[in-house]
Order: sequence, then structure tokens, then C-alpha cells
Amino acid sequence: MTRIVSFLLFLLLSVPSYSQEMVKVNIIELYDKVPGPPADVKAAFARAECTGEGVMLNCNTEKFFKPTEQKVDEITERISKVGKVLAQPTVDAMKKVDPEEVKRKLASMSPAEKVKYAMEMNKQMGFTKALAPEPAAVNAALEEYQNLNQQLAADVQNIMEITKKKVALREQRDKKHQEIGEWEGAEAKKIPLVDGGEAGRFPDPKLSHALRVKAMEKHIAAENEFLKALPKQWNDQLKSEKARYSPLQQKLAAVHYGEDAKNNETKSKLLTGQSMLLGPIIELVDVSKEATDSAVNWWRQKVAVDAQE
Repeated sequence: MTRIVSFLLFLLLSVPSYSQEMVKVNIIELYDKVPGPPADVKAAFARAECTGEGVMLNCNTEKFFKPTEQKVDEITERISKVGKVLAQPTVDAMKKVDPEEVKRKLASMSPAEKVKYAMEMNKQMGFTKALAPEPAAVNAALEEYQNLNQQLAADVQNIMEITKKKVALREQRDKKHQEIGEWEGAEAKKIPLVDGGEAGRFPDPKLSHALRVKAMEKHIAAENEFLKALPKQWNDQLKSEKARYSPLQQKLAAVHYGEDAKNNETKSKLLTGQSMLLGPIIELVDVSKEATDSAVNWWRQKVAVDAQE
């Protein structure tokens, strides 16, 4: 049953093409426009928009990363809309099929009868035309898309290793912050108590503040150490992804991003290939933004501690 339904879907996808404006944008050019990780905590803070001051300081980096994220969202939406238009003939054709009626008929048929039934249905619905031959450049773009899929499938182990290294670097940073927090807690217990009158006895305020300042210095140093190590990892990924996806970008541009294709099925595949180029951009932005937000948060805490002096 599953095979015959799949066969029917394949036949329904073989719909004659029609003119459709594709998404003509060089996505690879966006790779070099993604903001990289900040050089240090102060550089990260320069990216933030803040309100309030002292302990009431609130910061975010949404505006700094918005242009890149907005561009990706815009292209994603355009690709999605074109994909829906390309799929519409198939959607309209499927509306003519009553699934329950097909199931009833197929239930009593032999495998050979099922194939014959599928062919007859295809003929009745007017989808008997074969796919038109594609120009050589279109076939080249399609082959590059298929090769890219195979590369990604074969490169799973390497991708997993790269991911592990990225996670390990963040975990190392977080572990250092945790250790600093534990050190601060242990040192705080050593601070002598002073008499606060009716408020009772509590740790010496000056010594407590000095400890918090020293702890924040350690946190900032740990964050800067992380930011010093991150750029190489981030730039290596940028170069690797550009090298991987640039051939497809070039071949897509050569066929006007799929407009030269004769069949909707081909256009849809090339459109899917084009959408794949956005994946690395999203990941690179996420890594850079996470590093920036983390650094900004520690600098914000430093400002709060300094304000309590």
C-alpha cells in the first residue's frame, strides 16, 4: 500500500512547469556579513543597547544582530512562498483524489492491478506528460545539489566532532565561571563579622565588596579567555561552509536560480538546495550572539558591583 501511494505521489509531481519568479539572491555573500564573535567583553558591551544604570542596568543585543537575522528571515519567507506556488499544481491535483475511495479499491487489488490503477488515474487526471529534458546548466546545478546532500550525509562524523569542540569550549567557559562562584562563596565565609547594632552582626561590607570586585575581575578574565579562543573556531567554520556551499551558489546563479528549469520538480529541488545555504548563516549568527550576550551579561554584573561601592 505504501509503495503504490508513493508511486501516485511521484506521478502527481510530474506536472508541466510554468513561469515562476525564483528567489534571485546570492546567499554566499551574506556569509561575510555575519557579525563575528566580539574580541573581548568590552567589545561585546559596545554592541548592546542598555537602559537604566548601576544595579538596574538592562542590556540586549537584538538591534546589533537584527539586520542579519532579518535578511535571513526575509529570504526564508520568499523561498517558502515560491515553494508553495510550485507545489500548488500538486496540491490541486491531490484534492481530486478521495483517499478513502482509493484505499477501498486498492484493498482488493493485486500488485499488478494496483500499478495499472495508478497509471489509469494518472491518465484521467491529465498528468501523463513526461518531464521535459532540462538544459545542461540546470542538470549541473541539480547534480551539485545532489552531491551536496551526499557530502553532508557522508560528513556526519566530522560535523559531530566540530559540534563537540564548540560545546566543549562553552562548557569550559561555564565551568570556570562555576569554579569562580564556588571560590567566592568559600572566601565569603572567611570574612569577619561586624556589629551592625539593631541589624545584628554581618560580614564586613568593605571586605565583602572587595571580594565581589575581585570575583568579577576573575569572571571577566574567564570570559575574555573564551572570546580569545572562539574566533579561530568560528572563522574556520565560516571558511569551511563557504567552500562547501559556494559551488552550488555559482551553479544556481548560472541558471537564474532555477528559472531556466523546465519542470517544477526540478525547480523545487533547486529551491531546496538554495534554502540549505541559509543553515550555516543561522548557526554562525547563533554562536556569535550567544558569545556576545554572555559577555554583555558579565559586564552588566560588573557595572552593578561597581555601583555598590
